[in-house]
Amino acid sequence: MLWDQQLGWLLLAWRAQREEIPSDLVEHWRRGNLEPTNAEFAVEEAAAGLADGRLTSVPDLAWLDLGAENPRRIPASSDPHPDLVDRARDGRASPGDWVVLADAIKAGRVSAGTETQVAHLVRVLLDALPRGVGHHHRQLRAAALTLTGVPEFQEPLLTGIRAGMADTQGPAFVEPVGLLASIPIRSARESVIQLLGEPRARDERMYAGWLAAVVLRHGGFDPAQRSRVVMNVLSSWRADPVRTTYELRPLIEELPPGVQETLNRANHLAGRGPGPGADAEVAPEQSVGLVAEVSQQITATIAGQSRYPIAPIAPMLQEMIECSLHVQGSEQCFQMTQMLAASPFRDQLGLSMLDLLSTRGTPPAIRRQAADVVNTLASDSHRLRMLSLINDEDVVVAESIISAFGHIPHSPVSDHAVRQALPVQRLPLGRACLFALGMTGSTALSTLARSRTAPEWQRRGAAWWLAAGPALLAE
Repeated sequence: MLWDQQLGWLLLAWRAQREEIPSDLVEHWRRGNLEPTNAEFAVEEAAAGLADGRLTSVPDLAWLDLGAENPRRIPASSDPHPDLVDRARDGRASPGDWVVLADAIKAGRVSAGTETQVAHLVRVLLDALPRGVGHHHRQLRAAALTLTGVPEFQEPLLTGIRAGMADTQGPAFVEPVGLLASIPIRSARESVIQLLGEPRARDERMYAGWLAAVVLRHGGFDPAQRSRVVMNVLSSWRADPVRTTYELRPLIEELPPGVQETLNRANHLAGRGPGPGADAEVAPEQSVGLVAEVSQQITATIAGQSRYPIAPIAPMLQEMIECSLHVQGSEQCFQMTQMLAASPFRDQLGLSMLDLLSTRGTPPAIRRQAADVVNTLASDSHRLRMLSLINDEDVVVAESIISAFGHIPHSPVSDHAVRQALPVQRLPLGRACLFALGMTGSTALSTLARSRTAPEWQRRGAAWWLAAGPALLAE
């Protein structure tokens, strides 16, 4: 199983930071016989001196992403503290507390209260979810996924997500929307189709396509819904085949073979090959070799700086880096980038991506991917290098870098730079700027919320952040 290969790699990568990896363990992993457990990750987490949940949250979320009833996941079995429900309602529960609480609610060991109290609990969780960073994000998402399997939470979760989708002037967060594919009711599938047809931004459209692909793969749409999804893709493709082929690639790959063949043949006859090769968003053929070369160089650099040999796990490290730099849209590549973020190589990888961004001649598509990876891997050690990219001539790169400032602690220098970059228009850069200001608890929020001249989206977004609070940063 791919997840086991990746999880095994992560376990070995951290082991290699304190000793040479035993050859028999490497052989087990290579043969696919290594099935990491929560207990093994807990041992490695403690041995590496990492914060609680830094590693254990990775397999926990991985198994939940494969299905809420996955037998590989071991739910928290201890009874939560008697006042945990109250602390969760008041917004005082930690991300780790939410995991314990969600497992207890699903197991029937704790009552979430009345329908009104459940709805309030859901609102608190959905407000916290987009603010989680690192393992805090993984823990909050794990809690939310667990609660999608509790019947009395399904409608409130859907209601909360829809409220965010309907608020056209409020902050649009991709993360809560991602739960739609896991809520097992028909109306949740309807919301996926709605988002696919009416996205507010490019990343929402791509995410909607990915969600629809996941639902299709698991047979979640009924026949009528499947037909509407196909018609949505075809209509979009006729209007803009280049952008649609790029943005909805994962969904197109899940469509009936006849539809895929028709689209691929039309692309080929139009000289677009398998995708929009001339578009800056998609790497031209010659960039594929460059991605492989760059990935090999980065891997060699990391291996050369490691205290203990990482040769046994270097090939998969290179594969993960290469996948992270390829065109967006692959679920597998997304998983690999998340795995890199949880690895001991995070800071080195972030610096390598920033090197790539500053290297003259790097193709636009690869620069955009590198910026997206920086957004995922960002740490305080990258701050000064990131500052030079806030006003990058490619707005997609600038958007990713500005968002990345929301994933690291507040600094007066970067806060001033983001304030200066805040435009009147919400898209493409305005939303990223407000996200960074909100996540870092900038004092600019109060000014924007009280302003009589700022655009409505800025005033409402700032008010949301002031009420919800800043990022839940992980150590």
